[in-house]
Amino acid sequence: MSNRTLHPDATVIDGYALLWKWPSEGTVNDFVTDVKNRVKKYLDKTDMYLVFGRYYDFSTKSVARGGRKPG
Repeated sequence: MSNRTLHPDATVIDGYALLWKWPSEGTVNDFVTDVKNRVKKYLDKTDMYLVFGRYYDFSTKSVARGGRKPG
């Protein structure tokens, strides 16, 4: 059961999900600035762990990721 009065000591972020949101407009510099600003918001509140996982062949994530490929 969720307790809304909890204050986490750390935040774990999926690095690929963080980078997935590519803007429809702007430059690479704008994208990098946006990512840095989002990371800073987390760091202002808690320690943050940025995790980049692997997609192993035939894993659930691998199959889901393959379903997003165009074509």
